[in-house]
Amino acid sequence: MKPSQVKHEPPADAAPVAAPAPKPQKKGGPSPSTLRHAVKKAEERMTQLSADLSRLDDDLANAAANDPKKLEGLSRARARTQADLDAAEAAWMEAEEALAEATA
Repeated sequence: MKPSQVKHEPPADAAPVAAPAPKPQKKGGPSPSTLRHAVKKAEERMTQLSADLSRLDDDLANAAANDPKKLEGLSRARARTQADLDAAEAAWMEAEEALAEATA
């Protein structure tokens, strides 16, 4: 009989060998630091867009009613800026929620 064919059994009084403990799994997703940065950037973007909206509102209020092209351009710019602000607010909310989950 070859040595590779010999069965090696542990002695009867030997303690059972435990399987190695599984490594703790890392949580997926960005780190809390990255999420805090995303929250800050979204807040800065919202602040800028809010200021832009205020400026556009002032421009619309002061625009001459007899210049329809200027009013139309300002109205379109305001609509785009409002849509951008809505998107920035959604991004901010998502980042805040992700940060809350990551730090819970």
